[in-house]
Amino acid sequence: MELKEARKEIDELDLKIFALLEERMKMVDTVVSYKESNGVAIRDVRREKKVLDRINEYVAPEYAYWIRDIYKSVILVSRTYQKSKIHVK
Repeated sequence: MELKEARKEIDELDLKIFALLEERMKMVDTVVSYKESNGVAIRDVRREKKVLDRINEYVAPEYAYWIRDIYKSVILVSRTYQKSKIHVK
């Protein structure tokens, strides 16, 4: 496969990832609303660990470390976003 073709496929995958991350953030809106209404803490260390541990179940071993690292950022951004939503209200 040529570099140009590979990059085109990566660009197409990125569009799918963007859409999925946007859907995830919309679900985070639902979660933060629940947490705020019910006095639940934003950070749930057990939930974060569970999400990260699932990577090993679904991702090939040669990529798991790297995707886990990406997902740590996703979780951090999600937490930061939740905090920003609660402080606005």
